[in-house]
Formats: sequence, structure tokens, C-alpha cells
Amino acid sequence: MSIHRYDLQLTENLSISKIKIDQEIHVFSKLNDAVISEFSEAMQRGADFPPITVFYDGSEYWLADGFHRIKAKEANGDRNILAEVEFGSRHEAKLYAVRN
Repeated sequence: MSIHRYDLQLTENLSISKIKIDQEIHVFSKLNDAVISEFSEAMQRGADFPPITVFYDGSEYWLADGFHRIKAKEANGDRNILAEVEFGSRHEAKLYAVRN
């Protein structure tokens, strides 16, 4: 996939293994196992969830929003997740996470 600065946003079905989960980006809230379990069960029943948000710096996808959703997908054994991809660095992912 090629993303350029003029691309505003792209929604893509990403491999979870490509997404970097950095606890420094997810600094303001702790993962809640009950929420992960609830999301996991809802996903198994076919519930729709909004895409996660990642920032792509040209080589890495940095998770900025959707920490519980991605963990629920992993708990279900899913290998992919719908993601809104924005062009940007790890730092921009952290700024996005702080604002949201």
C-alpha cells in the first residue's frame, strides 16, 4: 500500500500483526478486561463496531484509537480489523489519542 501526504484518510482491512500497539500512546486509560470481553462477545454475535484509527508513517501502523476493539478481535482469534488509516508518525498517533 502506498500512502502519500495528500491522502486524507483511507479505510482498510488491516492485518492485526502489522499494527504497533504502544502503551505510551494509550497512556490515559487502562485496558479493561470486562470491556474487552463484552466487545468480544458482541463481535461474535455480529455487532458492528467503528473502525480503529491508526497512523501510518511509511513503514509502521501506530494504533491511536481502538485499543479495546483490537484486543477483542485478538481474543476472538481474528487476524484482521477495519481501520481508518491516516498518514502520520507515532508522535501524531499519540497526539490524536490524547485529544480523543
